[in-house]
Amino acid sequence: MDACRRLKTIADRLKRFTNLDQSESHNTDLNGLFRDTVSQLQSELGEKAEVVLDLNTIPPVRCRPQQLSAVFSSLLRNAAVAIEDKGTIWVRSYQRDGEIRLEVEDNGKGIPASRLPYLFEPAFAVTEGRVSTTNWGLFTSRSIIIEHGGQIDIQSQEGKGTIVTIQLPVSGQKRRYRRQPGESPGPVCGGPSATLLLLPHIQPPASQCR
Repeated sequence: MDACRRLKTIADRLKRFTNLDQSESHNTDLNGLFRDTVSQLQSELGEKAEVVLDLNTIPPVRCRPQQLSAVFSSLLRNAAVAIEDKGTIWVRSYQRDGEIRLEVEDNGKGIPASRLPYLFEPAFAVTEGRVSTTNWGLFTSRSIIIEHGGQIDIQSQEGKGTIVTIQLPVSGQKRRYRRQPGESPGPVCGGPSATLLLLPHIQPPASQCR
């Protein structure tokens, strides 16, 4: 029964993400969207970290705000999880080279270099009969950013912290997706036109669903 509940939770979570495609696209103040997301998570984040906002003046971006809010929320939660005691999360926005850049930085435990190439690859794992997932939040976040014509990059040093950078085109401009060195092509990671999220069919053992 426990495995079935976990699989249902995973399916419901992915359904919520895919339903975000139904939200409308319009010019959006990303600074305001970031502030709103931080405010909504304040009670959750405040227990682990101080959130420092460094939001510079940037032009509006045509986007689906619900989708980007989900991305911001996922990145902020990841940053909080990486902080083992009490730390700081920096949220930045600025314009560079004709693009909007958004950063979420933390001074948490960091990510081992061996894991960095695989952070956007989703996976399921079964340990002692319990089903768990890894990287699904980053996988979905990256899909959303690519659909918006942007790119997401993660830099991390174990023991020092992590910086996640999102690059988005200014409204009215299109940006060509650039595959990272060593990145394998795929239906979601191939570029802005990849709007279909393909999910594996999972059939739990019958004995665990009774």
